[in-house]
Amino acid sequence: MGCLELILSSYVKGVFMANKLESLSFRKLWRASKCLELIHVDLCGPMQTKTLVGSRYFLLFTDDFSRMSRVYFLESKSRLLKGFKSSKPWWRSYRNGAISKLFARDRGGEFL
Repeated sequence: MGCLELILSSYVKGVFMANKLESLSFRKLWRASKCLELIHVDLCGPMQTKTLVGSRYFLLFTDDFSRMSRVYFLESKSRLLKGFKSSKPWWRSYRNGAISKLFARDRGGEFL
């Protein structure tokens, strides 16, 4: 091994060890223990290009336990309530009639 390779090797090892020492552990988050116990909701848009039916937004529901997702396309942000109402029958069929009592959002302000 040449001098340059030795210096480079020790530098890479040093960077790796420094990064390993500085990494902080993440706190454990609460996770759902059954289907539809916790649903993550996100509203995305407006998109630059409309869909074929004219939608610029989409509403995404993700079950925390199963990671199953459902997407609803919306023409405008004002149709948000319509998206929630149209998702209700699907969630009921998914969990034998029960509806989740806990929704999580990303604090992005999209529901304001």
